[in-house]
Amino acid sequence: MRYTGGLLGGGWLARLGSDLGNGRFDGSWLVSNFENLDPANTYWGKYYQLFSQVDSEAARFLDFERWWGSPTLLNGEEIEMIVDDLFIGNQLSGGLDRKSSGIDLKRIEVPVVVFCSYGDNITLPSRH
Repeated sequence: MRYTGGLLGGGWLARLGSDLGNGRFDGSWLVSNFENLDPANTYWGKYYQLFSQVDSEAARFLDFERWWGSPTLLNGEEIEMIVDDLFIGNQLSGGLDRKSSGIDLKRIEVPVVVFCSYGDNITLPSRH
């Protein structure tokens, strides 16, 4: 995802998308980009799993596709912060050149579950 963003010139496409949407960004563009990261799964793998286990897989498949494909609208400032600070800058808890004051992770009082692994292609590799 980072390489694609770098090759396409950074965060300007998100800004263009929100400008064309009159200040609203259609989140289906994010889903589309995530799907483009693994085209073999997008076009063949998930359907093979569905049809190879059609008796037990249909409900799970439809539930996931309904959730994954649900449109989410973001305003221009939200998508700009997400792209610049999270996707490009990886600055959740603070850092240089922040537009906001950052998040103090120690002050979060509700459970937060973050799923990431060496196997995904979105999460940044750890920096040792």
